[in-house]
Amino acid sequence: MNIDVIFLLAPVELTQKFQAVRDARRTLHEAGIAKKKEIIAKSKAITSERQEHFNKLEQDLNNLENDLKEKEKLKQEAEVPEYAAKEKNQKLWEENRAMQQVTVRDQQIREIFVDLDTNEDSLVSIDELQKHTELDINQENEFTVEEVR
Repeated sequence: MNIDVIFLLAPVELTQKFQAVRDARRTLHEAGIAKKKEIIAKSKAITSERQEHFNKLEQDLNNLENDLKEKEKLKQEAEVPEYAAKEKNQKLWEENRAMQQVTVRDQQIREIFVDLDTNEDSLVSIDELQKHTELDINQENEFTVEEVR
C-alpha cells in the first residue's frame, strides 16, 4: 500500500468513529429527552390526580360544613320551644314559691296575732302588748305611743 492510501483510510476511519460517537450521543440525548418527557407527563398526571382528589376533599368539606350549619339551625329551632317551656316553668315555680312564702308569712302573722290577742277579742290592746316584754324596744316594760305604732 502506498502512503497516500493510508492517509486516505485514516480520515475515513476517523470520520466513521466520529460519526459513530455522534450517533451514540444523539441516541443518548434522544433517550434523555424521551425520559424527561415521560417524567414530565407522569408528573402532570400525578399533579392532576392530586388536584382532583384535593377538589373532591374540598367539596366534601364544604358539604359537611353546610350540613353542620343546617343541623345547628334545626337544633336552635328545636330548642326555642324547649327554652320557652323551661322559662315558663321557671316563672310558674317562682310564682308558686312566692305564694308559698306569702302563705307562710301570713300564717306566722296570724300565729303572732293570736299569741298577742290573749283575750281573743280580735284586737291587740296596750295591756296585751305589755305582757310581751320582748316587744319593748327600750326594755323598760312600758310602751310609749311611738312603740305602739
